Amino acid sequence: MAYTPYFNTGATISLGSDTGLVTAKLENFTTKETVALLENVALSEVAFKDLKKGDYLRTITWVDGVSNSITMNFSL
Repeated sequence: MAYTPYFNTGATISLGSDTGLVTAKLENFTTKETVALLENVALSEVAFKDLKKGDYLRTITWVDGVSNSITMNFSL
């Protein structure tokens, strides 16, 4: 049986009243290499599938012409 990690940001991330589409980037915590990039998606649709165990940085940037973003680290 194979285990497929699945991570979804859900809708709990908020920067004030920002709504709309986002760009989500997932990077390897150590090398800063981009592992996955989702562009122009709804926040509720941000999901990274088939991740290997490790440490990651996830950056969510609102696509609203303003440089509003939030970066979080997480481990699998």
